[in-house]
This record gives sequence, C-alpha cells and structure tokens, in this order.
Amino acid sequence: MIQIQQFRFNPLGVNTWILFDEEGIGIVVDPAMHTSTEFEQFHKFIRDRNIQLKMVINTHGHFDHVPGVAGVVDKYHCHYLVHTAETGLLSVATRQAAVFGFNDFPDPPSPDRLLHDGEWIEEGKIRMQVKHIPGHSPGSIALYLPNPGVVISGDVLFKGSIGRTDLPGGDFDQLIRGIQTQLLILPGETRVLCGHGPETTIEAEKSGNPFLVESGDIDKKAD
Repeated sequence: MIQIQQFRFNPLGVNTWILFDEEGIGIVVDPAMHTSTEFEQFHKFIRDRNIQLKMVINTHGHFDHVPGVAGVVDKYHCHYLVHTAETGLLSVATRQAAVFGFNDFPDPPSPDRLLHDGEWIEEGKIRMQVKHIPGHSPGSIALYLPNPGVVISGDVLFKGSIGRTDLPGGDFDQLIRGIQTQLLILPGETRVLCGHGPETTIEAEKSGNPFLVESGDIDKKAD
C-alpha cells in the first residue's frame, strides 16, 4: 500500500508530498522546505519511518517549489527529475525568487533525468504516470497514481481554481485544454493533491470549478 504524507512549507504555503511503500521506498514531490526548522521536520519524518528516498520530482520549476531540492539531493543522494520543457525555468529560479522578495532561496541542482508526457515512473511499489499540462509553466506536470487513485496536480489545478497564467511561459487556453484532456478524463473519485491549499476530487472540479468549461467548447476553441 502506498502512503502519502503532506507538508506545507515556506511562506507561500507549498504542499510537499512524500510517497512511500511498505518497504520504505520513497519519492518526494516538490520539496519546498526553506528554513532549518522545516528541513528538520522533513528529515525527522524520513528518519522515524526509515524511508529510503530514491527520487525528487518537481511538478514545475517556479521558485517556491524548489528551495528544498538541493538539500534533499545532497543528503539522500537521490535522483532529481523534471519535465524536459522546464529546464529553462529552473535556471532562473533564484532570479525569480529575488523578484518576489526572496533573496535566500538556493539554486536547484541540474536534473538527473528529464521526463516526457505519458511515461511511467516506477520505484519500489510506487507507479505513476507523467501528464504534461503546460500553461502555468512550459513544463508543468501532474503525476497520476492509479493505485491509490490520486493525482498530484502541482499548480495546474486547485480546489475551485487553476494555476496562474500571467507569469512568463503561461498560457490560459493551453492550461484549460490540458486540464480537460489530461485530468478530467480520470475517474471522478480520483483525489487531486494540489500544489497549494486543500485537496479536491476530479468530480468536484468537473462539476463545480468556475474556470473549467465543457470539453466540446475547448475543442471548438482549439480549431
């Protein structure tokens, strides 16, 4: 059985997710720890459960989602994965942080592996599919785990909202189209673990998210 632990880190309240199986094999998604207190909270959880971290994955490269990457990679010697279209954004993460008033966010390391849409990531009993959904950033991804029926959506989809599209590389129509074709096709009971804020379900967003329109309307806009 796959277990998932949520933490909320740094002043922007980023959700960091630790996934681990019954053998203790683990993956961390969006390690956003910034302070020594936050790092110790993270490390304590790993120690107490004897988790063997194998991978770090970023759903995207905006500065608030990456400050803990270097520390995790250095301490646990795990591989760092991002989508192939996100390397440019990673290279300016520190500069982007400074623009928003954060001058002590560290640079993320260079990725060890570049991800592509539709590929499967497997580590221990953890199995997830990469869903490339640009529009919030060029290489934004969601990670779908059929078992236990969750999708980690990063900043693509939120409860009652969607990711902002006014930053460089953003595209509103592209984001909506990607949500419709990549996420809303998932089973309605699928839990959506968001990059900020509370979780939701695919069915709840399909029926109640004001930013989402019917699939047919998206198809017409795409023509």
